[in-house]
Amino acid sequence: HSYTREDAFERLSMDARRSLSQSALGAIAYHRDPGRNAVLDRIATGTWELGPRAISLLGTRRGAHGFATLTKLLQTERQSNARVDLVNGTGTTRESETLSTLRGLLKDPDAKVRAAAVYPFAIRGQQAVVPEVTAIIDNDPDNNVRRRAVSGIGRLPAETAIPMLIQIARTNKNLEVQKQAVSLLTQSKDPRAIAYLEGLLK
Repeated sequence: HSYTREDAFERLSMDARRSLSQSALGAIAYHRDPGRNAVLDRIATGTWELGPRAISLLGTRRGAHGFATLTKLLQTERQSNARVDLVNGTGTTRESETLSTLRGLLKDPDAKVRAAAVYPFAIRGQQAVVPEVTAIIDNDPDNNVRRRAVSGIGRLPAETAIPMLIQIARTNKNLEVQKQAVSLLTQSKDPRAIAYLEGLLK
């Protein structure tokens, strides 16, 4: 009996199949042929486990088409975790409308969606969106959204991030927010962060 490629695939473990399938999907995404878009779109809109990987690749590798697909899916998807995957994918796009799309998601009624949106919003918007991110840190009703907003601030250039994190740690009345700011400061080698942390020990 001679084994075909299909036979060989069937003999693989589930983990090996998953790894092989993800590698194949990645190869498709890196191919410049526009015809590959349809393959990624079909997998992204399906129910199989490769969906999140396809969504990620649409965001990072397929440019304007990926952005258009992800934002279209966001308009119709109702399942919370699937929407979070779509927001994460959208956050990796680099289109002119990416920032405004993320800004709109900051008002979403689902806290998981807001948390997924605020982190890339801060990173993409940089200094220009600091007032908006600060307002979320102070006012969003969900602690995880607030923590993710602080994490977004932590990804800004040090000249902006470190003073803001110190200010948040010193003055914010929410303990979870304070803890997140201090945690990010402990990961920094900036002298200002180190001086602040040393001051906590006195």
